[in-house]
Formats: sequence, C-alpha cells, structure tokens
Amino acid sequence: ALLGLGGIVAAETKDYFKLYLQHLLLSIIPGKLYFSLRNYFNKTRIGKIYNRIINTEYQKNKMLRGAWDGNDTTWRMTADVYNAFVKDITGFRKNKGCPFKGFSIVDGIVSGDTDGPHYPHPVKSGVIICGEDFIAVDVTCARLMDYNIQDIKYLHSLLDQYHMTLDDINVLSEHFESNDFFNKNKRYLGFRPPHNWPSISLTNLEPKQTIYSVKH
Repeated sequence: ALLGLGGIVAAETKDYFKLYLQHLLLSIIPGKLYFSLRNYFNKTRIGKIYNRIINTEYQKNKMLRGAWDGNDTTWRMTADVYNAFVKDITGFRKNKGCPFKGFSIVDGIVSGDTDGPHYPHPVKSGVIICGEDFIAVDVTCARLMDYNIQDIKYLHSLLDQYHMTLDDINVLSEHFESNDFFNKNKRYLGFRPPHNWPSISLTNLEPKQTIYSVKH
C-alpha cells in the first residue's frame, strides 16, 4: 500500500513539475511564440520520436492509472450526471417549465476496443445505435460489444434504480437478430476488454487477442 501511495505521489509530483514548467515558459515567452515553437518541435524528427516513445507512454500511464474495475468513483459520477440532467431528480427543469428532451445517437461505424477512449484499437463495427432512452442505448451498445452488462457498474446501478430489466428494452435492428437480444450466449461484435477490466468480456477475449470477424 505504501509503495502504491509512493507511486501516486511521484506521478503527481511529475505532473506538478511539468505544469509549473509550462507556466514558467508561458510567463517568459509570449503565448503565440510558445505554441509555435512547440508545434515546430513536434514536427521535427526528435519531436516525433519523443511524442511516439516517451511522451505517449507517459500520457498513457497517467490517463489509465485510475482506469480499473475497482474504481468506485467514476461510475457513481456518471450515474449522478444522468440523474441530475436527464432524470431531473432535483426538479430544477420541471420548475423552470423546460423538461428534458433528448435523443441518444452513438456513431459506431468505426469504434475502438481495449483501452478506449484515449488509446483504443480501431474496430470497423459498421453500426449506428440510437434511441430516446439513454440507459437503453448504453446497455444495447455494451451488449453489442459482447461485454457483461452486470460488470458495468453505472449501467447495473441505473437499471436497478429505475427498476428496469433487459426485457424492458425493445431492440430493432436490420443486421442483428433482435429476438432475445440480450442472451449472454449470443455473439455480436466481439470487442476486446480494457487491460484493467479483464473479466468484462462475455467471450473471454483478452486485450491483445485478435478479434474474430462478424458477418452482418
């Protein structure tokens, strides 16, 4: 535990130092000149090597350090945002006379699996998912990816909170058999799971395993 805490402190120290250095440079060099020099450096051979090897790995480790199936914070935040803005649990929109009206559209023509959204591997899914119920759309997307909905905490929590079951969701599709759509034995797009969510795949795929092809 102490070693883990030390790693977090070290990472935060690096972040603060980098931020301090950027602010220091911006206080000395005019903003337009700073960004012009940075863009020029990024185009040089050294800059490209730095961004491809050093900076990319650093950014990836920084972004993914909180991305794991034991994170009990982010999914709660997602559920809170849904409850506040979509379900209007405070009654703010209702009192203002402007109830929420929305339509969710997910562009899945070219998707990404493994460590998305920052470091995904492209997947040519060729699908567009849409609907008026945001929970139903997200649940349908997760099932199309061949992910276990019960392991996605914000979906599991919201389904339970609003007493929804998978049988309540009506799926219509031109490419997939929609009868008994959420049956765990069915196979759809075969997305690989994130590195830190290894058990989320219903097909037992691993992050670096080759995806099997699906004929629509």
